[in-house]
Amino acid sequence: MLWLTLRKLRSKDYDTRARAFADATRDRDVEALLQVIEDEDEYLRSDAIKALGEIADASAVPALIKRLDDANF
Repeated sequence: MLWLTLRKLRSKDYDTRARAFADATRDRDVEALLQVIEDEDEYLRSDAIKALGEIADASAVPALIKRLDDANF
């Protein structure tokens, strides 16, 4: 159900998106969050990075290091 999670994470509706990020963090859905940190929307990337930081899964480290060069952070 990755596609459904991604759809909710990228929703234009703030409440839907906020619930989706909370769910992804609680469920430790690293795969979905790693896809969102590549999104063109800087706010989505920021939320995904914060969620990955809360999860603290070592598999996310390479993607997070890559984001260190992101001018928006």
